[in-house]
Amino acid sequence: MEVLVFKTNIESPDTKPLVDRSLTQIKGVSSWSIDFGDRDKVLRVEAESVGPAEIVQSISSAGFRCEELV
Repeated sequence: MEVLVFKTNIESPDTKPLVDRSLTQIKGVSSWSIDFGDRDKVLRVEAESVGPAEIVQSISSAGFRCEELV
């Protein structure tokens, strides 16, 4: 299991269902969370055999900005 970390512009907990629909479509994602208290609205995704580009694409398709933090 790998933890992938991203900076996003997901501002509100109200958007969680939209993010959840996007991420649960990716095979290998087991859980995710967003730190709304962090200025970078950090998204952490626990996944197996999932690349960062898949997460970025999924979140971007949902209408949010997302970039991997390395």
